[in-house]
Amino acid sequence: MVISDYQRYAIPATALLLGLITQCSDAQQRLSDPATVREVEAEMFDEINRLRADPATYAIEVLEPLKATLRRIPADLDEAYEASRVFLSDDPIDYIDIPEGESTEGGLAVIDEAIEALKATPKLAKLKRNEPLNRAARWFSDDFQREGEQRPPHVDSLGRLPAARISTFGATARALAQWERFSTQLDQQGRTTIYSFQKEEISFLVDLPARGGYRYRSVDESFGKFVVEHGTEVTIPRLDEEGFTVEVQVDTDNRLLRVGEASISYPLQMPMHGENVVWGPWSRQLAARGLVCWWIIDPGIADRGHRQMLLEPSLRFCGVGCTWSRGKGFVATFDATTEELQPVDNGSARNE
Repeated sequence: MVISDYQRYAIPATALLLGLITQCSDAQQRLSDPATVREVEAEMFDEINRLRADPATYAIEVLEPLKATLRRIPADLDEAYEASRVFLSDDPIDYIDIPEGESTEGGLAVIDEAIEALKATPKLAKLKRNEPLNRAARWFSDDFQREGEQRPPHVDSLGRLPAARISTFGATARALAQWERFSTQLDQQGRTTIYSFQKEEISFLVDLPARGGYRYRSVDESFGKFVVEHGTEVTIPRLDEEGFTVEVQVDTDNRLLRVGEASISYPLQMPMHGENVVWGPWSRQLAARGLVCWWIIDPGIADRGHRQMLLEPSLRFCGVGCTWSRGKGFVATFDATTEELQPVDNGSARNE
C-alpha cells in the first residue's frame, strides 16, 4: 500500500497525541493520589499559619507581587470587561479571577483592600491541627465533589450544616459529658422524652432533668425539624415556651435517637466554629498557596467572610481536607474551632 504524505505525517502525530494523553493521565493520577492531597493539606495548614503569624508581612511578600501580574479578561478592549485575573506563577492555571468593578482598576482595588486589611491585623496565635477536624474536612471535600456547588452553602449531601457534620467526627470534653448526663435519664427501656422550641429561626433543645432545674441550648435546624415532625405541640414545663415534645428510643452505642423507623444523631454541642470551602484547577506546586490566597482576597464575597475566618483570633484548632477530581480540580475544606475536639466513635456509620 502506498502511504501518502498525509498518512506519513498523521502516524507520528497520532503517536505524539497518545503520548500527551498518557502524560496527562499520569499527571492526573499523581494529583489524585492520597499522598499528594495529604501534602497539599499540610502545605495549606502551614500557609494559613504563616498568614496568622504575621499578616502584615504576608501582605507584603505574597499579595503585593500579585498586582504586577494582573490582566484584563478578556484582553481585547473592544469586548465587555468580565474580570481581572492575577497569576501566582507562569503556569496558566495558577490564577485567581476578581469579578468586581468595571475595569482592572476595580481588580487592583480588591487586591489593595486585602493588603490593607492584613496590614491592619495584629499577629495571631498559630492554629493546631486536630484529627477529628481533619476527618470532617476530608469527608466534606470528597462529598462536595459530587454536585456540592448546587446545594446551599456548606450543606452536605445528607442535608447537614457544619456543626452537625463535624460532631459526627469529634466533640469537646464538655459535650461528651452532656451526653453522659443525658444517657443517665433513660428509663429501663432506654427511652426518654425530649423538648424543643424555636425562637427567631433558631432551634433549641431543652434539658429537663428529673432532679429539677433546666437548661437549653441551640441545635442544628435539622434536629429541631425532627422533633417537630415526630412530636406533639406542648408548653414546655418550667420554661413557659411553646414548643414540641417527643419520646425517643436512645441507641447509646451509636448516639442515635429513634422514633419508630426514623432516627437522628444526638446533637453534641459544638464550640464556636467555622468552615471555608474552595475549589479549582491549580498546579501541584502552587495549589496550597493559590487556594489560601483565594480565601484571603475573597473575590466576589461582599463581607470577605472567608478571610475573616482565617484571621479569627478566637480560633485555636483546625482541620484541612483536600481531594482532587478532573471536574473541579482541587477541592479544599478548612474547619476550625475554638476548643479541641476529641474523636467520637462510629463517625463513619453516621456519614453514609
